[in-house]
Amino acid sequence: MPLVGTLINAGAVLVGSLIGSGVGRVFPERLRGNLQGVLGVLTLGMAIRMLVEGDVLKGGFTLLAGYLIGYLLGLDARLRSLVSSGGVVAAVVLFCTGPMTVLGSIRDALGDPSILLVKSLLDGTVSVVFGATFGPSVALSALLLLIIQGGMELVTLAFGGGTPDLSVLNGTGGLILVLIGLNLLHLTDFPTADTLPALALVPLWSLYS
Repeated sequence: MPLVGTLINAGAVLVGSLIGSGVGRVFPERLRGNLQGVLGVLTLGMAIRMLVEGDVLKGGFTLLAGYLIGYLLGLDARLRSLVSSGGVVAAVVLFCTGPMTVLGSIRDALGDPSILLVKSLLDGTVSVVFGATFGPSVALSALLLLIIQGGMELVTLAFGGGTPDLSVLNGTGGLILVLIGLNLLHLTDFPTADTLPALALVPLWSLYS
């Protein structure tokens, strides 16, 4: 049944975010700051792994084109106008970037939620830390994840479920994660939500390469 895995994934993020925000209230500010640093390092580690397995050149072109689209649409500004926490933007991009998101959505649309069930455990755990660091507003990332992954599943059902080029997907996603990691470490303040259209452009490489 389509969307089962995505619904469970969004539920795991929602529950994890609320648990984290409840626990985080008793954490001193210094500890919350340190947790954000840990998230930044973790994100960079994930980025390195994806970049090693990816096509960085094609990923770079895809990221640039996607960012320009996102900038013209004002995605990051629109998202930040809805929530005051930059952690929500980081969480959304982190949860919606990577092969597990795309492949999991394709498989889930075809009736196999197994990849998204594993992803739910990972995202749920990470969302606890995000909730503890940035507060209850991170729970909004569950709704945005539901919209993005659900949209991927609807596209899969409409066009037959082709698999995108994973090397380009890893290259694009890895570069996006680098930007997220640097933001979490307070080294940059890049509008990462503007890069989300890049993920939608990845399948084009499969059609024209």
